[in-house]
Amino acid sequence: MKIAGLKDLPIGTKIIIFIFLLSGSFHLINPGVFQALVPPILGMQNFWIILSGILEIVCAIGLLTRQKWAPKFTAFILIAIWVGNWWYAIDVTFNLESSWFLILGSWLRLPLQIPLIQWALRSPVN
Repeated sequence: MKIAGLKDLPIGTKIIIFIFLLSGSFHLINPGVFQALVPPILGMQNFWIILSGILEIVCAIGLLTRQKWAPKFTAFILIAIWVGNWWYAIDVTFNLESSWFLILGSWLRLPLQIPLIQWALRSPVN
C-alpha cells in the first residue's frame, strides 16, 4: 500500500477523506448519535452504524492510498448514506415534535451528497 501524498490529491478527495475519517471514527465511538438515521425496517441499528463507520474509514484509506476500487466503492457508500439521509429528512418532517431547525437542516444536507459522490468518482488511482 503506497501513499502518494495527501498534498497531491484533489481538494474534493481530501474533503471526503477528512469527513470519512472523522465520521467513521465517530460512528465507532458514539453509535447512538446515528440511530435516527437508520430506517427501522433494517433492524439491528448498531450493526449498520458500526459497519458504515468501518466502511467509511476503509474508503478514506482506499482514497488516500489511491486504490483502484476506492472511488467507485466510496461513491456506493455515499449513495447508501444518502438513502438514509432521505429517510431521516422525511421522518423528521412528519414528526410533530421536530424543530424547524432540525427539519431544515435535514433537507439542506441532502444536496451536499451530490458533489461528494462526484468527487469520489473523480479521485485518482494508481
